[in-house]
Amino acid sequence: AENYGHLGELYSSISNPRKALFYFDKCIAAEPRNAAHYARRADVECDLWLYDDALEDCKISLSLDKTNEKALKYRRIAEEELANAK
Repeated sequence: AENYGHLGELYSSISNPRKALFYFDKCIAAEPRNAAHYARRADVECDLWLYDDALEDCKISLSLDKTNEKALKYRRIAEEELANAK
């Protein structure tokens, strides 16, 4: 899972969020109890305007680690974007 995470971060950093999402999906499949993977995927989902998906990933991440700052950040962003869309 660690290699998938590195690839996900790489593709995210070079503005290829679809490819990053692919690798974060693989991270989660390999380590479904790792809160950081869900938070990292939520980051990419926000980049892709997939705010409902990002909220769900933040919910899972926070259920595994209620202090995950990245999940808290992207939950706030997704909630704000969804509220603005109404």
